[in-house]
Amino acid sequence: MLPNWEERPVAVAHLLNPAFCGEVIKRCITEFQKIDKIGLSFQLSFLILPIILNKDIRESLPKTSGKNFITWIEENQILKQELPILITNVVPYTKEALMFLLMYKIVKINDKGYFESITKNKPLTEENEVVECYKKAELLGKLFAKAGASQLIFISLGIKP
Repeated sequence: MLPNWEERPVAVAHLLNPAFCGEVIKRCITEFQKIDKIGLSFQLSFLILPIILNKDIRESLPKTSGKNFITWIEENQILKQELPILITNVVPYTKEALMFLLMYKIVKINDKGYFESITKNKPLTEENEVVECYKKAELLGKLFAKAGASQLIFISLGIKP
């Protein structure tokens, strides 16, 4: 359970607020759906924030979706050490962001149990770290969709979903 807003450190409250985290997740889901219409799996949603919010991992992502996600994992073996800890630390914020998205009807859970974005991504015009996070989240959605089954992604990362 997350602490009340008044008890959260200011930096944590700003960086990990559900609106920002939700937008990162929603952008990933939206781009995923452009390639794989079924929607993003519940399990994969827990990889988005740890990959995008960690600057070193985010910057190591490929420049385009042309690169295979599994190959990227193999080239960045440090992920297998760092990512499980990051995922564990960010799980409550991912859950909070997903509840925010569902509550405000920004995403929905479809008949097959996958996340679907209801709203479209607005074009990004500025250049700053927030926009970089949004762009990389969109790229990550494409990479996830092209990687195949979520189980394959987790196996490649050495993580049990």
